[in-house]
Amino acid sequence: MKFKISIRDIGVWFGFIVLMFFAGFRWDVGVDFMNYYSMYGENWLVNSVFVERAEIGNIGVKYLLSIFGFEDGHYWIWVMAFITLFFFFYSISCYARNVLFSIVLFVCLGYFFYSLNGIRQYCAISITMFAWQFLMKDKWMKYLITIFCASLFHTSAFVMLPFYLFRKCVFRKNMWIILCGICIPLSFVASYVVPSLVSLIPSYAVYEDMSFANASGKILSYARMVFPLTLFVLTMMVYDKLVENKTNRVIVNLALCAMLWTILFPNTPLMVRIGEYFQISYIFFIPLLCRTFNRNNGYLIGVYTVVFNLLFISVILFFRPGAKIIPYNLDFSIVGSGLWKILVVVWSVLFLFIRIVRIYPRKQLLI
Repeated sequence: MKFKISIRDIGVWFGFIVLMFFAGFRWDVGVDFMNYYSMYGENWLVNSVFVERAEIGNIGVKYLLSIFGFEDGHYWIWVMAFITLFFFFYSISCYARNVLFSIVLFVCLGYFFYSLNGIRQYCAISITMFAWQFLMKDKWMKYLITIFCASLFHTSAFVMLPFYLFRKCVFRKNMWIILCGICIPLSFVASYVVPSLVSLIPSYAVYEDMSFANASGKILSYARMVFPLTLFVLTMMVYDKLVENKTNRVIVNLALCAMLWTILFPNTPLMVRIGEYFQISYIFFIPLLCRTFNRNNGYLIGVYTVVFNLLFISVILFFRPGAKIIPYNLDFSIVGSGLWKILVVVWSVLFLFIRIVRIYPRKQLLI
């Protein structure tokens, strides 16, 4: 078997190393950091919150680190960052025609920064993204197995199971427009009804206090609807062209689900987080949308996407002390031979996992 490394691959994994540096060695960055640092620290076995909320995958990672003497909670955070970014960047290398644009979107649309907060969930999201290849190739068993693996890190991954049923369906354009028209007025009702219902479930009520998932105030949170509405209009303009290719239909349907979900739930933290399973498809859908338009219009769409979302995340993350993104602190206390051993083991396990479930040839998956 020939082993080739292209300039494209070098670019992808260089991006991985850069973001891994900032994600793995961050200190007290993100509203969840200290909670997780404490929860998965030295006293993890007697932590009542850990017992109530931790999934099997997270427990397994912590247990393996613990038996080899890596008790510091920062090791767990480093490993979770590695797993999460590995699957994101591996998927980018497999699905993206323009890897640089997809990496830029991953950062500028805020997904990298959101992953610093929702550590467990974003690990699950990255694994479900890896599973999209099985949607494209109609391999329902492998898709089910991979989604189950994702659920070991966050049970919300199961929301992606029903999507298999309509992954490649081509719906009438009028149906999408009607659904969008329904979601807009319902969003004002959902903003008041859903939080009340969520508060009745103790295990999920905690998400209503997650500042990273909620814009600062009701008025600003409705700005979350602006981008998906604009994207929806642009999508409808070239919908027929977008769904000509069967592989592309998976991404188009994921993106349209993300648009409608965000329009319907613009300021309900739990719903915003669930919607991110679909939203992450934007890093592939937007380049596809830009290519579908002519060069000048595609360029304008790309610029609008980057500028608008940078401004949005600046307001809800960078300029808000409560979001704990800035100042961005780094800590290298875990650096040492032990971390190199962890790196080798984690990389080997992930490589073995990929070989077992099998990734399809890149030419068959490019979007």
